[in-house]
Amino acid sequence: MDDDATKPESSKSALKRKREEEAFEIVASAKEISTKKHTSSIARRTVMKTVDITQYTPVAKLYLSNIPTFTITPSPESDFFLSRKQFNKTVGGTTFRLFVTITKWKTASMVLKHPIHCVWPTRQLNPLTVDGIGAAGLLFAGRQDILHHSPLYVFRSVERDGTKWEYCGNYEAQKMGHLAVEHFRLYPETSKVKWGDKISTSRSKDLRLYLDMRVRIALRKRGEEITPDRVEREAQALIKHKDGEGMNISGEDVIEALCAGDEKIDVVLLRCVGYDHDFVHNLKRDVAAYIERGESPPKKKPRVAGKAERRRCRHLHLRRRRRQRQRKLLRVQDDPGERGNRA
Repeated sequence: MDDDATKPESSKSALKRKREEEAFEIVASAKEISTKKHTSSIARRTVMKTVDITQYTPVAKLYLSNIPTFTITPSPESDFFLSRKQFNKTVGGTTFRLFVTITKWKTASMVLKHPIHCVWPTRQLNPLTVDGIGAAGLLFAGRQDILHHSPLYVFRSVERDGTKWEYCGNYEAQKMGHLAVEHFRLYPETSKVKWGDKISTSRSKDLRLYLDMRVRIALRKRGEEITPDRVEREAQALIKHKDGEGMNISGEDVIEALCAGDEKIDVVLLRCVGYDHDFVHNLKRDVAAYIERGESPPKKKPRVAGKAERRRCRHLHLRRRRRQRQRKLLRVQDDPGERGNRA
């Protein structure tokens, strides 16, 4: 009998096998959610909105237990909520990105001495984000640019559908490490599917961490060697050509890599350091004026045609009049009665 067959399995290999089995089960359940025919996209979004925060208690205790709420003096504006569309129409920026930089106030009611860096974390992907004015929170993200800007104007979603937001203060971001495998497994399956879709389709140079993660997962799946030079070369090819040749992966591949610990997501601590009262005052005034106008953009002035266009229109008009006269002349020639009436 072979001696290796009777040798007891080491604890390290047993733990690795257990993690692989758990990762397989998680990937299977996530794949079932993403491919289930009778579950619409609206239903999946509804499941994501009802995230139970209590299941993240170990993560909160690990990072947030010793951080008190920042005391703001004088008291901040209360009960002031706005939508991202209202912020876009009055201040600027997009309505869908996590990180938005404002260099010029759109309504020109406030002169910016420095760019404003705004962060809009959704609770579906960041269940432990800032939950109140001055409170600390966590971001599960891979954006390195957030760490290089301070202060960050952080907003929190006050409604499940993300239609209303509240300014919570100025924050500093600090990278605390990586999200542990056991903590990522606490994510709802629909959130895992969203993370998988986000990383598997990433090809933007602004999100290099996700792009590099996609390349490493693809190389690992093909059984090829992973080196920094190879990852950089494949990432640049994706940015330039955007065809993803040889680097195509699925969301299930991403979930499997995250659950097995092959790839990790950064944990970023958001700590409040101040509150911009002037910013809130101007924002509140502009949003009120925007709502008073009916939240409709001003009417555009009628476009004035250029010389070439006016010349072309006159040419078409003259040609149309000439054809009308020709048709009328033909009718007179063909109908003697009409000719007599004209006489």
